[in-house]
Amino acid sequence: MNHVIHIEQHLAEDGHAAGSVDQFLDRVLDELYDQGVEADYQATVSALEVVWTLNVNAGDRLDALIDACTFLRAALNAVGRSGGWMVREGGDGIVEVKISGER
Repeated sequence: MNHVIHIEQHLAEDGHAAGSVDQFLDRVLDELYDQGVEADYQATVSALEVVWTLNVNAGDRLDALIDACTFLRAALNAVGRSGGWMVREGGDGIVEVKISGER
């Protein structure tokens, strides 16, 4: 069953930004595509907020959430801090997660 997962994150610059936040997000999106994940994002650049939308095929909602978080984490790790941007730590990283799917 296909599930759509929305994950909201806040970003922070690590002091070594090699490019814009848009470039960083596009690199993460490219990594998701390389993993075979259908994904997109909407960003509020001025507030350094991003909402990722990932389409995940999984047996149930919990497995879909686990898979989406795993895919996103792998993409963020692949891009690494070389982009100069990171997910804010300390509880602000994942603000809200929404799951929808076919029934």
